[in-house]
Amino acid sequence: MISVSRSRRIQRVLIQCAFLGLSALAVSGFVLPVEAIGTSSSGFCSEPSLSVGNNPPPFRVRLGLNVEAVVPGRSLRLRVENRGSESVTYGYAYRLARRKDGLWVNQPVGPFLGAKLFAPAGTAGPCQEVHISRDTLPGLYRVTKKILSAGSVQREPRIIRVTFQVRHISPSPT
Repeated sequence: MISVSRSRRIQRVLIQCAFLGLSALAVSGFVLPVEAIGTSSSGFCSEPSLSVGNNPPPFRVRLGLNVEAVVPGRSLRLRVENRGSESVTYGYAYRLARRKDGLWVNQPVGPFLGAKLFAPAGTAGPCQEVHISRDTLPGLYRVTKKILSAGSVQREPRIIRVTFQVRHISPSPT
């Protein structure tokens, strides 16, 4: 488990790396992308620190999206938000599924690079772009990721999910 003060020191180092133009930093065997500290000007991806409250549970992780609905041919941004007291590790890989007749049907995605990402307690990981192709059907979709708790002996990944809508834009009447 990383203490809050150590987590803040890591964030300061990442901010310094971003200022120097570095794209990643190796810390304790993990590669931390500098974009995790929010060098982007888009609000959702620009702030990695999260409010966790007093005495958060060890594992309290969710997926955050910058939008609730997206139009085919556009992208949405996804990030791992760690509101727990333990650090977590994960990769860029995710599954995308569409809800059809009461079942989740996997959609083709990938390939993904094998980079290992890291989110200390009380931070959000780097934003990841999920492109929705032009031929995607409207409906309810979900993104699923596997997360490992970095500080525990538990080696089975935990599954986290988030849903969103794909909607077609109706032509406006003239």
